[in-house]
Amino acid sequence: MQTLGAKLRSTRESKGITLEEAHKKTKLSVNVLRALEEDNLSSFSPIYVKGFLKIYAKFLGIEPSNLLQEYNKVFTKQQNTTEVKKEQYVHNKESISIKKRSLDLRLKLFHISPKVRIYLVRIVLAFVLVFFIILGINFLKNIFSKVSKTLTTKKQTVVKIKEEAIKETAKPKSSSLKSTNQEEKKQSTHLRSEASSLVRIGLKARKDTWVQIKVDGKNVFQGTLRKGSVESWQAKNKIILSVHNANDIDLDFQDKQLYPLSHKKQAMKNIVFTKEGMSTQ
Repeated sequence: MQTLGAKLRSTRESKGITLEEAHKKTKLSVNVLRALEEDNLSSFSPIYVKGFLKIYAKFLGIEPSNLLQEYNKVFTKQQNTTEVKKEQYVHNKESISIKKRSLDLRLKLFHISPKVRIYLVRIVLAFVLVFFIILGINFLKNIFSKVSKTLTTKKQTVVKIKEEAIKETAKPKSSSLKSTNQEEKKQSTHLRSEASSLVRIGLKARKDTWVQIKVDGKNVFQGTLRKGSVESWQAKNKIILSVHNANDIDLDFQDKQLYPLSHKKQAMKNIVFTKEGMSTQ
């Protein structure tokens, strides 16, 4: 058996009519037409539903009286179900009230005087206080024991370090140690000379801004430098910098901070950094 909404939908689809076309001809909203076809009529008043059914039935060429009879049957069933639910709700409410009354009677039977209640509360509070005092004492004991252990271990390590230092000072310095120290010094001076011969810049973004970096003719970075991020580059010959907003960038050139790159909000292109200094093309 087809429902009321299924009949409406099947007749509309058999005639090749869309919901939009039905909406334009009947002046009923698409939501109302969809609700009629899906039997979602509980949110509407029965008076409005009957009017909607008459208009839609005439448009589809269906006898309105047949649809209204079917709707009345469905509506009476819904009314009966709602009445049954109401009766169940009233019955549940009465049972809850009866349970509450029985509880009240039990409480009255086991009624305790106010003085006794005060004494009981005091006793419970005293037990709770003693319990927390014991917990605090144990906690403090554990902390003191851990602190004493750490102090003793530190003293032992200090004594060992002192003894080892005395032993090392007592030993004669060998020529091998001198040679290794000289090699380390040579390596460090070599690294410093290499670092000084390179061109180095560092950027720190105050805000999100677009940046382009070219190192020795190669495009190594092009994109947005996020707020708070710090980046650095180095080159053998030159570095070319282009920035969308120079006021949003702090510059570090050859480990010397030029802060900020500009005091105005302006785009700067092709800022060249070489060993001789900074220039613009």
